[in-house]
Amino acid sequence: MGHATAACAALYSHAARELGAIDIFAGVTHGNDKSTVLLRRLGFEPVADFEEYTRFRLGLVQQADTALCVRWGFGC
Repeated sequence: MGHATAACAALYSHAARELGAIDIFAGVTHGNDKSTVLLRRLGFEPVADFEEYTRFRLGLVQQADTALCVRWGFGC
């Protein structure tokens, strides 16, 4: 797992377990292909396209202690 993927996995796990988040949104400026690839690898789906960027959404799994750890290989 790369550094960006590991960092995102830690963020999502914390957001779900500690903050009760159920969704995470990210905006990517058009042309930033590396960020788009990373978001798609992590399970984000595009939900809106604007003039300068695309909005992505990741629905977090409620069972954060197990499902998020398995999905991203993060040692929770």
